[in-house]
Amino acid sequence: MKNIRETIRSVISELPDEKFVWVNGQEWRFGTERPLAICDKPQVVAIIAPKSAATYLTILSAIADMHCYVPLNVEWSMDRISTILRTLRPDILMCDPSWFRANMNVLEYYGVAPNQPEWAAGLDGLVMLVRSDGQACSLRDYCAKVGESDVLYIMFTSGSTGIPKGVPVMRSAADHYVAEMNKTFHLAPREKWIQAVELNFDLSAHDMLLAWSSAGSIVAIPANQAPMGPRFVRKLQVHNWLSVPSAAGRALSLGLLKPGSMPSLRRSFFCGEALPSDTAKAWQAAASNATLFNLYGPTEATIAITWHELDPGRVYGSTIPIGKPFASSSVRIDADGELQLGGPQVFHGYLDSPAETAAKLDISDIEIRWYKTGDRARFLEDGNIAFDGRLDWQVKVRGHRVEIEEVEFAIREVTRTGLAAVVGIEQLAPGSYGGLKAFVETGVDLAALQKALALRLPSYMVPQKYAAIDQFPQNANGKIDRLALARED
Repeated sequence: MKNIRETIRSVISELPDEKFVWVNGQEWRFGTERPLAICDKPQVVAIIAPKSAATYLTILSAIADMHCYVPLNVEWSMDRISTILRTLRPDILMCDPSWFRANMNVLEYYGVAPNQPEWAAGLDGLVMLVRSDGQACSLRDYCAKVGESDVLYIMFTSGSTGIPKGVPVMRSAADHYVAEMNKTFHLAPREKWIQAVELNFDLSAHDMLLAWSSAGSIVAIPANQAPMGPRFVRKLQVHNWLSVPSAAGRALSLGLLKPGSMPSLRRSFFCGEALPSDTAKAWQAAASNATLFNLYGPTEATIAITWHELDPGRVYGSTIPIGKPFASSSVRIDADGELQLGGPQVFHGYLDSPAETAAKLDISDIEIRWYKTGDRARFLEDGNIAFDGRLDWQVKVRGHRVEIEEVEFAIREVTRTGLAAVVGIEQLAPGSYGGLKAFVETGVDLAALQKALALRLPSYMVPQKYAAIDQFPQNANGKIDRLALARED
């Protein structure tokens, strides 16, 4: 099995004139210059910047030069970013200049003056900060405990304790994913891969790793423009598509999925949410030269671990099955219907969260790690797996994983009251919603609450609707009955 770092490094050195990314309609050639190559040992590099040539160059350099990259969303609140920085203690921070000017207090954390390296000239350069407080990055202790040192990237996801959870993904796990994707889907060199998701969403790693390891290029579009993606596909003759199903659903509602309208596509991948059958069939008709695949896998299992190829002649139920696992991975469904994933793509545990790691990771089998997904699933007669929603209150909002408890925690912090409940609204498919609704106690200023939450939480986690109620319904265990509240919408 090929090492993804070595493969990408070889591509860069052998093809210095290759165009590795399109940003705002422009092709960028990175050659052999890499900003992080100057580091004499592996570093943990946090990146707070929008999609730009400089941002992609930084990620490309991190992958090729043995560093761990950690993408953080430039739109996140400073409170959220600060919490992550305190947890992670990254060695280097690469940030957008305008973000840096608005958040100069990051200097207090890093203790150094910023510099703008020469490599950034002409690339909408990023500000580089190097931490000099003498404290080791928290990833060092993590690697010592799990017995692996090469972490490729870390994604921070919503956490049920009110604090984002860090998911370190090993290079070896990514190696398995890239190898399985190439073997299963017969990927070709020098193809264009659209990137319609945010960089802090692990689906972005799918695009970059597969494109750059095969001398392909990334076609970057803003995540909020994903429903307009079919237009970019036609204009730039894109070969590979990956997005959450809700983006395709919005494209369908906008009338952008005309039959035969995306002839350049060779493969269409969907992941991150349940895929409605009507959306899949409409997309397949629009991309008539492509094969459509439904992928499934949480961040903890390195992007995706099961897959299903759409059969245009088959009559499906309301959603497309999530399929069967890659050859190197395993799946099982316990007596409660919970889907569990095992194999070399499964992570080793959360960063600085031993309790949550113990709750989600089964290491009793010395030969395989099992991740408890919290997803309800069942085997179909043909051996494929059907996704039937969640066993807990985690939901997907526009493809983003949201722990309801984190939103409720933020509401209680703002209102200083003990009671709050949040439910999903505008259900698109099992476990997937268009937004959230918050229930609070009577007397809370709802407009002020929404404004305060917008300063604390990512936009997809901020409830769209609010209701103040005198009494919260309770279930048999005396807890707030979210099901009863959901029925009120």
